[in-house]
Amino acid sequence: MPLSSRINKSEPRTKRAKTERKSSGSATASTRSSSRLTPSKQAKHSSEDEDLVEKQVEVKVKKGAKKSDKTKAESSDSADTSNTTSGVGTLADDAAMSEETTPVKVSKGVDTIGAVPRPDKPGLVLSVGENLSNQLGLGAEIDNRKKPQVIKELPDDVIQIAAGGMHSACLTKDGLVYTFGCNDEFALGRDNDDEIDKVELPEKIVEISAGDSHTAALTESGTVYAWGTFRDGSGVLGMEQKRIAKVPMKFSLKVKVEKISSGADHLVFLARNGDVYTAGNSEHGQLGRVSKYNSCRGGRRGSDMILAPGLVRFGKRKELAGHKQIENAWTTPYCTFLKVRDADVIIGFGLNNSYQLGIEDCENRYQPDVLTGLKFEGSLVKVIGGMHHTLFLDSLGFVYAMGSHRYGSLGLGKIDADVKLPVKIDELKDIVDIAANTNVSYAIDKSGKAYCWGTNYSKQLGLDTEDDYLTPNKLASKQIDVRDVYTVSVGGQHTLFVVSEEKD
Repeated sequence: MPLSSRINKSEPRTKRAKTERKSSGSATASTRSSSRLTPSKQAKHSSEDEDLVEKQVEVKVKKGAKKSDKTKAESSDSADTSNTTSGVGTLADDAAMSEETTPVKVSKGVDTIGAVPRPDKPGLVLSVGENLSNQLGLGAEIDNRKKPQVIKELPDDVIQIAAGGMHSACLTKDGLVYTFGCNDEFALGRDNDDEIDKVELPEKIVEISAGDSHTAALTESGTVYAWGTFRDGSGVLGMEQKRIAKVPMKFSLKVKVEKISSGADHLVFLARNGDVYTAGNSEHGQLGRVSKYNSCRGGRRGSDMILAPGLVRFGKRKELAGHKQIENAWTTPYCTFLKVRDADVIIGFGLNNSYQLGIEDCENRYQPDVLTGLKFEGSLVKVIGGMHHTLFLDSLGFVYAMGSHRYGSLGLGKIDADVKLPVKIDELKDIVDIAANTNVSYAIDKSGKAYCWGTNYSKQLGLDTEDDYLTPNKLASKQIDVRDVYTVSVGGQHTLFVVSEEKD
């Protein structure tokens, strides 16, 4: 059931370590203190999970070229896919079927679909943190890395990275997707081991995203594919009625999509016409279109209403002044943020038990709410966050933080209370990218330097000790010092970087 945010500060369920159950926080956080646990999928899945069958898919995927000689032990809580079905299947959206849409014309020669910019500097990939399932891409024999290391098996032209709960995805400039890491719920998009391999997709990919147990890809033509599964507090939701998508599955939206963004267990689709669709777990309001009463697996209406992409509606709000097209969309693990086109308005919904939305009543939002308290010196460029904190990047290169003060994740120094509204992190200037997850935060400046703060218990910060770092620290290492950092992505227990070749 949804959290009672006002009186219950317990954390929402997310991914646990593979040695216990997969973790979105530190794999051994329970040994540090009970409050550091990041509760997730239940230790034992519900009995319903035993009846899981492979999601019918539209794309037939070739077997991965690389196979591990080791036999992967079956986890007691992994999905049973021994009785699989084959054929053609897609997920239809529940609103677009009857919606009239007007496609946005895209000029030839631009590297974006619509108006949303994407990382476009190709480079090498570095990884740091825990490696329980080879999510670092450095080989299963390595337990962890305290300092960033080059993933040598990946191409040197990666432009985007997406770190999931315990898996990783990388996109090359040619539109190819590589995945590696934990595959017990098929977040890698294939039926083989955890090693680096290419995902077979029918079109060129322009954007990727990853959550706890799923990965999604946006094609050049505006189509979205996803694989793996969504989960909630009761266990596996599937991509469609408790069916895990073992290989890429196509969403049959009737609109062309401009951008995708993944939370821990939900997916947001920004259409080219400015509409927004959502799918996945709705327990904390992160879909923005399901009432609190129906938020647990769709209530009486069933999980179809949350798994099929549905249109987010905004109603008649005076703050919108008639503007209802969305310019950009972002997710944190349990929240969604939307920037309204042609208006200085930010909309949000989802978990708010530590002021992650910037709403002072500390109540979750199950429907879109105008976030009037969000103020920045420049225009909003990016939103990202962890389990209980949120970061903002504005057009002037300033970074702001709000939410839970625990473990130093805000970067505001030693404070004793949660932060209700965005506060600028004074140490950071000329920032071009930010990243966060769990209780970890990162920023990249225009000169290619990386700064990090929060907890280093899973070694995700690449700093010297496994402590909490309360303010931004410049990341330094043998591999980082000789390169420019282009972009960064933080997963459940690991961090990925796209970097340049070694500088002279």
